[in-house]
Amino acid sequence: MAAGLITVAHNSGGPLTDIIGPAAAKLFSYADSCGVGFLASSAEDYADAFEYVLTKMAEPCQKAMRQAAFARAQEKFSEDCFCRDWLQYIRGLLT
Repeated sequence: MAAGLITVAHNSGGPLTDIIGPAAAKLFSYADSCGVGFLASSAEDYADAFEYVLTKMAEPCQKAMRQAAFARAQEKFSEDCFCRDWLQYIRGLLT
């Protein structure tokens, strides 16, 4: 995501709760959904997502998803974000 790639990840754990989940694009509603990536639970889900991204996804939606993924990675997982959140946590322990 930080590299602006379209991500297809497993529908569990971190990808579901923090990384993609809250902003996941919905398969089968492509025209309305240019989230930050796709979540898959089965081999068929992965195949559907990859087929869509590689052969059917419109260029404007690809571009929008790449930009949204990059922005989300910077917003949630950048070094600045980590430092800010860490300092906030430590301050909470000290007050």
